[in-house]
Amino acid sequence: MTAKKKNINSEKLISWYMEYVTEKERIPKSIGTFAKASNFEEQLFYKHYTNFTELDQDIYKSFFDQTVVLLKQMDDYNNFSARNKLLSFYYTLFELLTLNRSFIIINLKSYKGNLARLKPLKRLHKSIKYFIYTLRVEMLNLNLEVLNNLQSKILEEAAWLQFLFVFNFWFEDESPEFEKTDILIEKSINTTFDLINIQPIKSALDLGKFLLNEKIKK
Repeated sequence: MTAKKKNINSEKLISWYMEYVTEKERIPKSIGTFAKASNFEEQLFYKHYTNFTELDQDIYKSFFDQTVVLLKQMDDYNNFSARNKLLSFYYTLFELLTLNRSFIIINLKSYKGNLARLKPLKRLHKSIKYFIYTLRVEMLNLNLEVLNNLQSKILEEAAWLQFLFVFNFWFEDESPEFEKTDILIEKSINTTFDLINIQPIKSALDLGKFLLNEKIKK
């Protein structure tokens, strides 16, 4: 009889779990079933997670972490504009998602209903919001900290909704090499940045201030 594995960490659990799901094309019926199939004591699982949903959250967060590592390895990435950084992020992330597409489809289909499918994406949600924050997208200065913070929060949540839109499209995409998803990424990101481009607004405000000052002088 093969001795049970004792050196368990979250990375190994993730690897064994993803392997189980893709090979058997289903989620384990229980943690005990998963532990038995992977040859480790069930109690060791609970040192890292209390259920499969927490494990799933780590998996989707790991896709984000791997994406960031790859982006940092790109030449001149730090010199990219916010628009190009976000485009690079999307293309890289969806390449990783595609490499794990079989697992993702089986995994998310085990969550019944669209709202339930958001549960395993909880940590990814926070990570993407923070990534958007780090881009320092230029916005209007509303001269009030509360309003500026609110504006920033709205942008972060809007970016998350945009990701979900693209993610759901990719989930159903049947085009060769998911080329339609690539097109959607480019068009949606470019459209977003075109819509939030504040330069025309700033120019209009500057013109308004100039005309107002001239009128006051007279």
